[in-house]
Amino acid sequence: DLVLSDTRLPKLDGYALVRRLKERPEWSTIPVVFLTSQKSIEDKIRGLELGVEDYLTKPIFVRELLARVNLLLARRTQENIATTRTMS
Repeated sequence: DLVLSDTRLPKLDGYALVRRLKERPEWSTIPVVFLTSQKSIEDKIRGLELGVEDYLTKPIFVRELLARVNLLLARRTQENIATTRTMS
């Protein structure tokens, strides 16, 4: 699982979405990547402090996005394997 979201959404912003995801234990470990036109460092820091794994500014190149998503998913798979081994 992985969430790709803009920071600007129709009914709630991406930051509020991340806060809600991180509040729920069953969703809190799902990686979140922001895709946004907001380029300010303050916006980026705000996202990272909330627990966003990556913050990409538009225009976004598909190959870069795919590489970052694959990296995050591979890291999550490795963490799940490590957790499973320590629990067994």
